[in-house]
Amino acid sequence: MELAWWEIALIVVLGTIAALLAAALVVWWLASKRTKAIAGRVKDLPWRYKLALAGRLMRDERMPVLVRLLLPAMVVYLSLPIDLIPDFIPVVGQIDDVLVLVVGMVLLAKLTPARLLDEHLGTVEREAIDATAIEAERPARPTLPPGS
Repeated sequence: MELAWWEIALIVVLGTIAALLAAALVVWWLASKRTKAIAGRVKDLPWRYKLALAGRLMRDERMPVLVRLLLPAMVVYLSLPIDLIPDFIPVVGQIDDVLVLVVGMVLLAKLTPARLLDEHLGTVEREAIDATAIEAERPARPTLPPGS
């Protein structure tokens, strides 16, 4: 029995998805409790504070050079049109980007000195909480009645 070209392509696509998902799960499974806890704290931050954390870590001269280069390398890889798996392939094209993010974030969490990461993450979390408190204390904007 000979397979049609689209059946072969489907098998390749599904196999690639399965392999990349398995790799991401293995990386996450091997991550320490500390790494998972940090990932959870970062996940809970609004986007602008995630970017602020990345900027703070990049500017800190106490950070190892390899770690300081990892984040820009991830951004460059994700922004370039050239990927391991082209993005025009539905679903599979984005899976490699997700894998790069997962592996990159685990490497960042593992290679960043714990003291520095906790220091900067704590500062950014406090800034986010302060901003939320200030926003909550602002008086509500008066609403105008319809037709005004």
